[in-house]
Amino acid sequence: MLNQAQLSLKDYSLLSDLTKVLTDCSASLSVEDVLVLFARLNVQVDASILASVFEQADGTREGRLPSQVFAQAFCYEVQSLSAKSVQLIATTESLHIEIEDLKTRLRTVQRSSATESGVLTVHLGRLVGLNPARTCSFVVICERQRRVTRELQSNFPDGWGENLSFHVTSGTGDILFSLVSGADVLAQCAVPVPSLRDQQKHEAWVDLSRPSVKVQLALQWLHSPELRARGELTKQEAALSKATSDLESTERRLRALGMRGKEDWSTVWLRKAQVAAEGLRQSSCATECSLC
Repeated sequence: MLNQAQLSLKDYSLLSDLTKVLTDCSASLSVEDVLVLFARLNVQVDASILASVFEQADGTREGRLPSQVFAQAFCYEVQSLSAKSVQLIATTESLHIEIEDLKTRLRTVQRSSATESGVLTVHLGRLVGLNPARTCSFVVICERQRRVTRELQSNFPDGWGENLSFHVTSGTGDILFSLVSGADVLAQCAVPVPSLRDQQKHEAWVDLSRPSVKVQLALQWLHSPELRARGELTKQEAALSKATSDLESTERRLRALGMRGKEDWSTVWLRKAQVAAEGLRQSSCATECSLC
């Protein structure tokens, strides 16, 4: 039913005995009956959380469930939460290791000399607004480095989809884009390299010098190891914060369902379960089950 690695042995014993109590009887239960059952067994549960599990299983919205149906719904909820908890624990541990590695890398690059050199990547996508359509290509120049795309019909629906790269050292000039057809320059635009200093990917439709003609660009300049390491560190710390918050929320819900208990259930729980089972057996499915 459940992988014991996902729950403590105490919780596993609790859940197994509870399932046995509910599946061995034939009573039809309401939310109130289930709450009385947990109270008799001295298991602290959150009434609203337990009610939400009950309501999810109550497809007919009659307000009553066969005990076996509730047992299955309850076990499934605990199993899902336990599996999620295990996954989140592994994620947080992995993120802790990655963050420590990034901090080490950051200290290393801070001791080294800063540099403005790095790789500039240019992605050319679609072109719109050139009428009539013509066979053309883009010539891209940056710091005396020249790259040329393949020739393509200007109205090609997927665009060029090409990636060009440049080794940028000064970071003070412009990236010049020229749309050419044969020997004719149809339109141009320029993007300042310093506008990419934040090392983030910049995606936008850029106006060319010809009215209504735009090109889809994605530009990124990776030049500072320290800034790059800081960006990665910030991203991983945010991921750790979210994973930790999700883990705490999952654990709270498990505790709200009576799991994560500290009591040894080996004798106490079984004795109480037997008493509760007898009460359930004496209940009538056709009448309100009060568990009194």
